[in-house]
Amino acid sequence: MANELEPLDPQLAAAIAQLRDRAPEHDLWPAIAPRLVTRRPKGTLLLRWPTALAAGIAIALLSAAGTMLMIRREGAIRPSEPATITSVAFTAADSSLEQAILGLERSVRASMTQLDAPARVGIARGLAALDNAIATAAAQCLATPGDPQAEHDLTSSLRKKLSVLRSVSALTARQS
Repeated sequence: MANELEPLDPQLAAAIAQLRDRAPEHDLWPAIAPRLVTRRPKGTLLLRWPTALAAGIAIALLSAAGTMLMIRREGAIRPSEPATITSVAFTAADSSLEQAILGLERSVRASMTQLDAPARVGIARGLAALDNAIATAAAQCLATPGDPQAEHDLTSSLRKKLSVLRSVSALTARQS
């Protein structure tokens, strides 16, 4: 049979006529079902939401505990201490930045009284955040000596503080 228009072979037609729809003698599904497996790409991890939630809580608790240990540890770097920058100046550029920062800090502290209270609070918060960033970068430098990224972060933080101090100094100079 080349196409649908040609007549069927008589033997084939007789065989088709004898075909009847009948149910299987026994249910085949119990033998097939166990062999069906949900397929996922190899290396894929199935993570249900309770597991993900528990993992997130564990990470948060461990981070908080680690932070508390660092804060309580003796000899921890304190951003409010002016000597912290001196102890972590790793390059000549850091030392120069440190000297410029210390000089400008004295000048800015003396002239801050010219600013209104909200401005003083905002500047103090900004400088505290920068001191915190410097302390963090300094701790990283101490933890990984010779790490160029850690040294870059420290120098960058020192430059940002110097820039802020210069801006505040210019602002207070205009106020007077």
